[in-house]
Amino acid sequence: REKGTDFVWDELLAHPPARTSMLFRPQTYAPQVDIPPRYAAAFANVPEALTKNKPWSVINTTLGEMELRGDAVFSDSGQLEEILAHLEYGQKINAFLDDREAEVRLLDFSDASWANRYLELLRQENLDQTKDLAASIGMAVEIRFEDFDDVEADTALKRVQSIPSLSGLSGETEAVWVVRGDLVVVVVANKFRPGIRTGRAVNLVFDNFVN
Repeated sequence: REKGTDFVWDELLAHPPARTSMLFRPQTYAPQVDIPPRYAAAFANVPEALTKNKPWSVINTTLGEMELRGDAVFSDSGQLEEILAHLEYGQKINAFLDDREAEVRLLDFSDASWANRYLELLRQENLDQTKDLAASIGMAVEIRFEDFDDVEADTALKRVQSIPSLSGLSGETEAVWVVRGDLVVVVVANKFRPGIRTGRAVNLVFDNFVN
């Protein structure tokens, strides 16, 4: 404070915050955050489980608070704050091939009840986002939820969203949300359908994390 705002901005530019939560809670600011090994290792061989024998390009990063808030823009802010207060840690990978993309997340909550509340928040958020998208493009957007039975879980849902285009073709995204104890694993597939491989990928994340 004594050195002024110019000094603060110089420090931020020289050493950017490693997590977006530091922008919301400046007292937690640190130029580097070490990822706990068990979280970083949770995604080992997971992209390969989604598509056989494909050399994925992978980015493994900590889930930032700003990103989590961006996933819940239609949700009640008080409810979101309450849930995020019980999030112990979040990690994700983004994986890329020439013709497809995937994102896999692992969220570790303090208690199983908060993991289930987060899943319900995601479900409602996706319904609200779909309604908003349909209104903005003036076209019907299909969204459906199905039980996902390919894994052992306390709760598991598959969400399929189909977005029409002017060409008459639809772009489809598929997401699977799985709660097991106080852990949530999310798999989002773009431009491809992993089928039974989704369950293998989810199980691998849980196995990697526990072991």
